Amino acid sequence: MNLPSMTSASTDAPAMHLLTGARGSLSPRIRLSSGALSLSALGNLRSAVLDGTKEVRGAMLSSVLTTCAVFIPLIFLSGIAGAMFYDQAMSVTIVLLTSYIVTILVIPVYYYWWFKGSDGFRPSPLLEKINFDEPIRRWDDRLMEWFFRHRPIAWGLLAVSVIGLVFCFIEMPKTRLPEMTQTDAIMKIDWNEHISVERNTERIRELEEKLAGSVEQMTALVGSQQFILSHSGDQGISEAYVYVNCKDQRTLKMVQDELRGVMENEYPDAVYSFEASGNIFDMVFTQNEASLTARLRPVRTGEVEVGPLRNMLAEIRDVLPGVTVANPPVKTDALFVADPDLLALYDISYSELVSILRNSLNENRLFNIVHGTSTVPVVTGSNAAGLSEILQGTFIEKKSPEGETVRIPVSDLMRQTFVEDLKTLVAGSEDNYYPLDLDLSSKNVKPVMAAVSEAVREDGGFEVGYSGSFFSNSKMIDEMIIIMLVAIILLYLILASQFESLVQPLIILSEIVVDVFVALLVLWIFGVSINLMSMIGLIVITGIVINDSILKIDTINQMRKAGESLERAVIDASSLRVKAIIMTSLTTILAVCPFLSRGSMGADLQYPMSLVIIAGMLVGTLVSLFVVPALYYSIYNGRKKK
Repeated sequence: MNLPSMTSASTDAPAMHLLTGARGSLSPRIRLSSGALSLSALGNLRSAVLDGTKEVRGAMLSSVLTTCAVFIPLIFLSGIAGAMFYDQAMSVTIVLLTSYIVTILVIPVYYYWWFKGSDGFRPSPLLEKINFDEPIRRWDDRLMEWFFRHRPIAWGLLAVSVIGLVFCFIEMPKTRLPEMTQTDAIMKIDWNEHISVERNTERIRELEEKLAGSVEQMTALVGSQQFILSHSGDQGISEAYVYVNCKDQRTLKMVQDELRGVMENEYPDAVYSFEASGNIFDMVFTQNEASLTARLRPVRTGEVEVGPLRNMLAEIRDVLPGVTVANPPVKTDALFVADPDLLALYDISYSELVSILRNSLNENRLFNIVHGTSTVPVVTGSNAAGLSEILQGTFIEKKSPEGETVRIPVSDLMRQTFVEDLKTLVAGSEDNYYPLDLDLSSKNVKPVMAAVSEAVREDGGFEVGYSGSFFSNSKMIDEMIIIMLVAIILLYLILASQFESLVQPLIILSEIVVDVFVALLVLWIFGVSINLMSMIGLIVITGIVINDSILKIDTINQMRKAGESLERAVIDASSLRVKAIIMTSLTTILAVCPFLSRGSMGADLQYPMSLVIIAGMLVGTLVSLFVVPALYYSIYNGRKKK
């Protein structure tokens, strides 16, 4: 079996975050250079460099701190999230802090040194011909005027985003990790019948014939295996371990559907399951749990009996018509029951019969060989015999009333029957139970739990408890939400101290609601679940999308302090910063675009995060340019009228 390489996953994750950190390090330099260029066009280069640095250093510090405030809480994540992103969070934080120092102390010196011998900044003649500055400003002015006339739309967009955000979190599927591109899989089969290895092999060959032309490779481990280091588990004679490899993921799903149909139609008693072929990442991080496991515990006895359990599963199957409820894997044992009437007739005690049987069955036995669910005794001697022959050849000698010795065959004193029992016993803190694994989407788990609990309550013979990946995934999502809330609180405190206002941070943070809603909507449209990687992406964009709004609000405040009117300050700040905002957003979007590919393990892991960051940055740029200024004007214009 070909196992995917772990290299792409281990290198792509740091690369993604270092690119995000690179965006954070480029953004201050773009803003500083843009400010210096604007001021240098007015005259003295030295004054332009100093004034440009002073003008943006406060906003840049807030941007760096807000981004760090998002990444630092990631350090305290537990489990897989903390293991995957500790180094990345540390590296991005160090890069951003270092970048701020370099931007304030080094870049202005380089700029001054480069242009000090010239009269002023002169754009490249070639690049000047393809300059989009005027068209961008023209469109910015038009859209700003439109949002000024329709300010309720900005508030309406915010309200819709709040409702949509809650709706998406409730309705979207939730998983632990993104769906990986799989072209191969392993099918575990327990025929749940007493069949020989030869018959087991015949059935596997029949499956292979049905799949001819659809699979590129099919390998099976049939019956008990004798590997020194077993990788197929404790496999019995009536079990098989089948590996299928297809040319693409679509073909693999078709093959799995065909196998399900064959098993349900031709072998309804069989128990089967599909799982990934396995790789290093799965071995380290993936938990092989069903979405929901119903733990059925008998009420009256401590033993899980096959008959009542089958009845219980049949009732559950009736209330869950669209869900596969597998039959319990059972084994059939031969049971010999002593006939008390015959024992009394021949004056044979029960202990005497047991003693004779123990001596006969254990005669010349050296040891037992355990093969899966069967035990093979190893005995010495040349006359091999089966159980029936041993019982028929074993006698109990008794004296008749006439004094003659009578030999009574042991087989005549017992009757043979067969009993079914579960192949495996599972126990926990709640005593013995039967684990019923149900493969469900996250949104169907709670209705299924309610239906199963109602069926168990009506039966009265069992109690039920629940476990599964749904609960661990929900715990992980809750932990990520808490991290996001902590990050937002840190952002608010940093912004409040920077702007010396309690309202302006709320205006800036309102952008997060719109951005997160649109990002979740894009994930839903592209069929991606809410998972660890997409949640990390959401946390990341909460820190980086507001940097543009910070720059815009800071510029508006400076213009208002310089004496400009509220409306003029909002419009001029938008016109002045539109180019820097677009440039900083494009640096992130273009840097993340290469991670939109899929097909390898590393690419599959990064895809949800890339999708979230690109969607969040696109809508975040528009919100920073038009919605945030409209909200700012609406709030402060209302205060002015009062």
